[in-house]
Amino acid sequence: MPSRRDILQSAGLAALSARLGWAQKRPPNLVVMLAGSLPDFAFAPGLRGPNLTRFAQESLQFERAYVACPETGPSQASLITGRFPFACGVPRDGVPLPADQTTIAQLLKDAGYQTAILGDWRLTGPQKDGPQKDSETGAAISFMKQNRRNPFFLLIAWHPADAAIIDDNAGQLLAAINDLQLKNGTIAVFTSNHGYGSGPLEPVVRVPLMLRFPPRLEPGRRTGVLASTVDLAPTLLSLCGVNPPESMQGRDLMREQPQSVFSVGQLGTPGEWRMLVRGLDKLAVDREQNVTHLYNLGADPDEMDNRARDPALELKRDELKALLNDWMRRTGDGFDPSGLKRRVQAEARTFARSRDSAAPTDRKFPRPSQMEERSPDREPTG
Repeated sequence: MPSRRDILQSAGLAALSARLGWAQKRPPNLVVMLAGSLPDFAFAPGLRGPNLTRFAQESLQFERAYVACPETGPSQASLITGRFPFACGVPRDGVPLPADQTTIAQLLKDAGYQTAILGDWRLTGPQKDGPQKDSETGAAISFMKQNRRNPFFLLIAWHPADAAIIDDNAGQLLAAINDLQLKNGTIAVFTSNHGYGSGPLEPVVRVPLMLRFPPRLEPGRRTGVLASTVDLAPTLLSLCGVNPPESMQGRDLMREQPQSVFSVGQLGTPGEWRMLVRGLDKLAVDREQNVTHLYNLGADPDEMDNRARDPALELKRDELKALLNDWMRRTGDGFDPSGLKRRVQAEARTFARSRDSAAPTDRKFPRPSQMEERSPDREPTG
């Protein structure tokens, strides 16, 4: 766990990404490697094999990266749209992404990129059972070879597997980038859908996040900046020279250093929760907005001392809960006693319809009539 000093020092992140005089002959390629179920390596250092260890030494490493939701489908939807699950219409696993949602793949295709999404991708309908990592990786390498002369976007989502298998496949993909002499012109990203377990605990919601782009990102740099999977789409679009749309709720991590992150889980179920991390303080609430978890991750990184009911921390609880409510308001998360019931009922009806029709356009999810798209760390306008 980084110290407060480390977090403050990480404020220079934006400066290191803006090297004056840098120029690219063509837009950079973008390769996103997505593990199925892998927590931040801080929880199990032995999980990182030799290939990902070498990749980390060449990358900018975010040591405090969180998923927007620790379920595969919603996590993937947030990554590709830059929006939270309740905003992009994928509240739970098994729900296809609505056709009206703008994705990083679409935006890059419009910018002239060749695009491909391979592997265990949960947003386009039923998936084949069983791991197919070798064939997925081989198909990814073939795609890069075929498009080496044009800018391309490749996302490969590996099925959940042993960490050694993921490391081996990542090594194959990275070796192919080197062999094709594309390393300096390729943004390579490694992250995960979620960690392991359930609930708003660190091994569940915190994941590895490494970005390698030799022309712009300092290799081997570690940062304690808080990051979320909703931040990936706007960050990567900016690195590719494409302006992120206003609809994206994430932040460009090359330009901003978020002071807090927000995550949700088990939407529409009795176990529904919301989580906020601000600095080293962490709070979680249940579906009735009762505080269920309160930790200081600096003093208690293993979350062994839950102080949710500690009367001495009443002011801290109130501050964090107010910020969590602000996140919900600004992202369009209609989480109130009356609105929650209506939203759950509407989603249940939508999910029932989705089983009877394969047409993505028939699936419409409730969206607030007015939504503040700005980051909760910024002052509202208007």
